[in-house]
Amino acid sequence: MAISIDQKGYIGGVSGLTFERPTSPKIKIIGKILWVLTVILVIVTGSLYFWLNFRLSPQISSIEQEIETLNANQKVLQAQQFVVLQSQLRSLRTILENHIYGSNLLNFLESITHPQVRFESINVDLVTRKISLSSEAASFNVAAEQLKILEANSMVDDFSVSDFKTGQTGSISFGLVINFSGEVIKK
Repeated sequence: MAISIDQKGYIGGVSGLTFERPTSPKIKIIGKILWVLTVILVIVTGSLYFWLNFRLSPQISSIEQEIETLNANQKVLQAQQFVVLQSQLRSLRTILENHIYGSNLLNFLESITHPQVRFESINVDLVTRKISLSSEAASFNVAAEQLKILEANSMVDDFSVSDFKTGQTGSISFGLVINFSGEVIKK
């Protein structure tokens, strides 16, 4: 049976199942050359693969060992950095726990001051927790009330009074040194 195909691609009559190959000698030679080139290419590619695999295998294993060593060193470095960070956080915690808040000192002074007493000068030593004040009270009674306020406050460790003087308007000037608790300047 033979199949014929016209120029438009239509299949013509069927007369048998045999297909005819082109019999041109040039086509046969080109086909054989392509087949030989394909076989040679497969052999060269396979040989190159096995040769490179054999040749590069030691280098690959040494690179893998270097990578493992670097990973191990990195883990050690990360552990050391973690220890340093933990130490820094402990130090920061200590600093924050012992941090001094000067603004709390002003609130403290306001809370322990009698309404008829004023301070003319203030000298603060945060290290020894002392406040030295030049004070002026409206009268001796007001000065005594001021001292009672200081005595009753739990944040005042102790205090001392000095240099009582009577002013021209009847006011009383005196020096006052207050030793205050550490809680005043810490949060």
